[in-house]
Amino acid sequence: MARKRKKKGSTFKRYLIGYALLFVGMAGVMFWIWGNILTHQQKKQLATNLKTVVKTIRTRADSLLAEALNRLNVFRNRDAADSIDSDQFYTYGGFPARTTYPNSITILNNDGFVVGYDETRKNPAWVSYRLFHVENPKRYPRPSNFNIDIRTQSKVNSNWYTRSGFDRGHLAPNYGISICYGPEAQKQTFLMSNICPQEPKLNRGLWKSLEMKTIDQYTREFGNIWITTGPIYDNKREYLKSKLEIPEGFFKILVDERRGKARAMAIIVNESPSGSSSLRQCLVSIGKGESASGLDFLRDLDDNLESNLERSRLNKLW
Repeated sequence: MARKRKKKGSTFKRYLIGYALLFVGMAGVMFWIWGNILTHQQKKQLATNLKTVVKTIRTRADSLLAEALNRLNVFRNRDAADSIDSDQFYTYGGFPARTTYPNSITILNNDGFVVGYDETRKNPAWVSYRLFHVENPKRYPRPSNFNIDIRTQSKVNSNWYTRSGFDRGHLAPNYGISICYGPEAQKQTFLMSNICPQEPKLNRGLWKSLEMKTIDQYTREFGNIWITTGPIYDNKREYLKSKLEIPEGFFKILVDERRGKARAMAIIVNESPSGSSSLRQCLVSIGKGESASGLDFLRDLDDNLESNLERSRLNKLW
């Protein structure tokens, strides 16, 4: 006589019921232990451990969500950004070249700006962008989150700055980029590959003042402005979490053309500016900016033009 085959569905159902009963039984045992065996101090410690586990899971989930949003939203125009000759469009005189700068630099193209990224220091080594005057510009809401740049190996997380005493300082400015290139480009300025540690006094003071002056005044008066900016380091190394190095200061080089002739203005600001510091006091020559940063600027220009621009130091702001 042929034997009846057992239905797969009934077997799976029995396993499911078995696991459910096992889970209920384990939960019952845990509640009994909680109510009858554990002391008040042990309950308190267990609750603390559970909170730590939940916090760790949430942090990891936030990172994964940031990466997902990064993929879905920020890089919608990736092909467009990569198709632009950023060496010519966003920079004046070509990408900065390493002279005494110690680490390799990776080029990251974005909508509205280009980043030379240092994986060792986990900071941009330099950022270049071009701003121009826009009549009746639209104002876009400031993005609320900073995002991990999944193109980098270091994958710096915004949480590394939390309670550090440092601001997340933009190198390509959120406001100026949004005016010239729109909301998608603005979102990309919130990638952590565009961010350096800046003391609040600098980020919200001199740095912001120069950013606003450039987009609101200089572009209106002079048209196109090419900007290259980045951090400066000394031998005294200080770090945030995960060996993210804190700069000693920052350089910014602005170039425009008047009547077909290039002119330039260079500034170096300290990470901790004094209360009496002004932008005029921070004016330097491009040559000094090169020595301080370990980078060579304007290298694609005619040698005589490059030399003249790098030697000159302005006595007042444009």
